[in-house]
Amino acid sequence: MNTNTATYLSRDVLNQRIHGLLFSRKVTKKALTEALGLSQPTGSKKLNGHVDWSVPELLTVAVVLDTSVAYLIGEVDDDAPLRKTRNAPAREDQGVRAASADLVAGAGLEPATSRL
Repeated sequence: MNTNTATYLSRDVLNQRIHGLLFSRKVTKKALTEALGLSQPTGSKKLNGHVDWSVPELLTVAVVLDTSVAYLIGEVDDDAPLRKTRNAPAREDQGVRAASADLVAGAGLEPATSRL
């Protein structure tokens, strides 16, 4: 299997799992797009597999859909979150952006190539 075939297969798995979780969790595409801070056209392109997802976006999708990135990308078949952190705020209380912010490294931890 070449790299392009593997990329399309993983993109298909990712998009199928996101759509399945949107349905089962009763989350609208509009709500997910808004939580990601994307425009409707960009959100649609990502959800339809025409534009790749970034790691921070996948983390936010996992928080919104109450799952793990490992499930989204096809590494595991259980859609339950892998772990809950004590400090992560509840989605309903403080919003998705606050919850996903705890999952991303803070300033000063950028790779050395970030200043090129």
